[in-house]
Amino acid sequence: SRSSRLHYIQILRTPSNFTNAMSIPRCCSRLCHELSRPGVSGFFDLNENDSKAVDPGPTFGPHGLLQLAWRIAVLFFVVVALIHDVSTTLKPELTFAYLTNFTYLVSCVYLVFSLLCSIVEAYSRGLRVDKTSIRLHERATWFLFAVVMPGEVLVAVLYWVLVHDPETTADFFNYLSHGAIVPLVAIDGWIVGRIPLRAPQGLFVFLYAAGYAIWTIIYMHINTAEGGNDDDYEALYDFILWKDSPSTTAPVVLVLLFIICPLLFMLCWALSTLVPKRYHNYSSPGEKDVLLPP
Repeated sequence: SRSSRLHYIQILRTPSNFTNAMSIPRCCSRLCHELSRPGVSGFFDLNENDSKAVDPGPTFGPHGLLQLAWRIAVLFFVVVALIHDVSTTLKPELTFAYLTNFTYLVSCVYLVFSLLCSIVEAYSRGLRVDKTSIRLHERATWFLFAVVMPGEVLVAVLYWVLVHDPETTADFFNYLSHGAIVPLVAIDGWIVGRIPLRAPQGLFVFLYAAGYAIWTIIYMHINTAEGGNDDDYEALYDFILWKDSPSTTAPVVLVLLFIICPLLFMLCWALSTLVPKRYHNYSSPGEKDVLLPP
């Protein structure tokens, strides 16, 4: 009928929350707003705008039965998988020398803190008086999530693009640490919790990647110094060869630090803007906290 056609046309003309959130002007405005926040406060700012602010309790520490069960189960699963891998590897002393395993370990620490947030909120039964400040364990959880979410994406991209050999058979932990851990962290942070990423937090990922780049140089010097046999030295990754090919390794590392890392963080940041937040409405302090779209 004519009325149904008009209704269908109206639906097509009405912008969705997704297109609104992903519009270039809105993203640029949000990015500039977050980068303009003064000092270190911008890294952990709960304020979204003049009328809305993230409620830290349910954002970091949701404590429903299913939410607690998820966090306990996932933490148990990833820790057991890590312990099994370390106990069966041929060189356990080098386990955390690799970016993959070290980032996976940091993800485990993040999951510990996210579970801690839920336990604290469950213990206090959600009766939080001050909803305008963030507690120390919530700040630590936020920091760890801002590192491991884009960090795990970086690990997955580097592995499947630069390291993976199709002729090599990968085990379960290999797939878990190079890909499956990404949705686990994302679900925990963005669906179970509703943790936002702030634009200044991109610095955390940059420093994390830069720190690992420095570690690869230290690792090379440790294994080739003091008269050791250079022939026994084996680089951690085939595309980071400081000893044999520093002139090609340096540009690769610089591209990863200043192009790939920022791009992957901005991808995660953009996805974060689509996640509905748990806001505390300052203008109506007597109302119940609600879940609102970004």
